[in-house]
Amino acid sequence: GGGLPPGPAPQPPPPIVARSSGTASVGDTPVSLDHAPDRFGLANGSWALYTVVPTFNVASIGQDTPFFNRSNTISLTLSSNIRLSHGALLTVGNFSGALRLPPSAPLSGSGASIFGGEGAWSGGYLSLSVAVGQTFVSNTVLIVEFAIWNPSDEQPSPPLLASSLGAQVSLPPVTLAAPGGWHRGVEGGADVLRIWYEPCPVGAYLDHSVRGCVPCTGLPLNSSYITRGVPRASNNCTWRCDKSLWRNGSEWACTLCNSTDCELDEFKQMCTFHSDAKCLPCTSYLATNALWEGQNGTFDSPTCPWVCGAGFYRSGRFCAFCSAPKCPVGHYRSACTPLSDARCVPCTNARPDNSVYITNGFPPTANNCDWGCSASAICAGRVCARPSGGLGESLRPIAACTLDEEEAASREFRRPAPQTCVGKACPPKQ
Repeated sequence: GGGLPPGPAPQPPPPIVARSSGTASVGDTPVSLDHAPDRFGLANGSWALYTVVPTFNVASIGQDTPFFNRSNTISLTLSSNIRLSHGALLTVGNFSGALRLPPSAPLSGSGASIFGGEGAWSGGYLSLSVAVGQTFVSNTVLIVEFAIWNPSDEQPSPPLLASSLGAQVSLPPVTLAAPGGWHRGVEGGADVLRIWYEPCPVGAYLDHSVRGCVPCTGLPLNSSYITRGVPRASNNCTWRCDKSLWRNGSEWACTLCNSTDCELDEFKQMCTFHSDAKCLPCTSYLATNALWEGQNGTFDSPTCPWVCGAGFYRSGRFCAFCSAPKCPVGHYRSACTPLSDARCVPCTNARPDNSVYITNGFPPTANNCDWGCSASAICAGRVCARPSGGLGESLRPIAACTLDEEEAASREFRRPAPQTCVGKACPPKQ
């Protein structure tokens, strides 16, 4: 019928024997242990002299926000090594400094229904009573959440205790474990009632006189802040110049970056927060017979582009000689570029009907191949006339022409002068 004495430490049941003395004595006889249903949530709780120390085997508490003057959700996690039934009263506190604590505290979380969905505040302590028909089962972890209003000034987290009083058994006070670590940018920010000023935004610092953040001062023109005050109450926000400007420390101002073009054998080191742009020598690979081509829009890298010089073209990492052999008849050699070799391409300069090209370009890169009349054409001025029904495309030998034709043919085999009457009959020779 009485309560379970806590005892100094857990104790297993000792061997129990029965004996009798007198006229008919009986020696020690072991007594079997009662295997009746558990008591207080202990599987062996009905065994004689089996004792445990009632305690919370899990007891921790944390908060959602450490910032002052804010609604704050508290999360309480508990587990007991014995069963707590209706009438057991748990007390958690002291929530010193918390503001606006109403008489009742609505509960949420997995354990809210065990305590009837509501707790009660009294002098900074929260009371949670196991509701009618509910049981706080032993070794079951419950989470109960409730809200408080944070104090209006910073403070460390106070020690918080949990205890339980019951008709049959009580649990002694135990210190609730705090999460520790960093939370919301505050060291120990998850520890209950660890109150801290909310970090100021970039460009502001904490002013204790107004209990809030105020803008930093001393920002130069054409710049913007990139940090808040450090330490938090210092008016020393870091600033950075706008794009294309650099911080001239001697003037404490933002100065336009140097935009002068560099030489072809230089690259431009970019303008930074603390230094102006400047030209530095290229240090990357340069092929033989090549020339630096300039930075070409690539900044802040000593790897500069290069191009092969005249008479060379690029072949991988080297500069190769441009090809120069004479092209076949009717072709001329295209120009060699820094990226590609010269090649033979067909001539396209003007020639009359009934004619063919008879030389290559001269000089070799000129599109000016000479032409001659085909074998069946008549050498007449600058016009190759083909007789009706004439066949064949081979060049007509000059020897087969008359004297006048030979003279005309000699003109036909020369590259026409710009003023010649190509494409129509020339005036007869005088």
